[in-house]
Amino acid sequence: MPGLAWTLLVAAVTAVVTALATGLFVTPRMEARKKRLGGVHAARDTFGVNTMRIISACSLLRKVQLPADDEPGCTPVMRERLAGQGNAGGSRSTTPLGG
Repeated sequence: MPGLAWTLLVAAVTAVVTALATGLFVTPRMEARKKRLGGVHAARDTFGVNTMRIISACSLLRKVQLPADDEPGCTPVMRERLAGQGNAGGSRSTTPLGG
């Protein structure tokens, strides 16, 4: 019987020491890692939202048509600016990356 009590005592002490060591060393590191990863994920999500906003603005800008020459509300200066903006990005290719 003393052998069984000794075995149970060693098992209990081992469990307590393991739980204590995990609580003192592993848990704080995991919490710090969770905070860092949360910041990284938030930055990635913000970057994705901003990128989609830029892509949608560019696609809308590609669809802009120059007004007709006889359009009364369009001055020559406005027409020149619109034409310049259309050519500012290089060729007006229909491929996604301008290639």
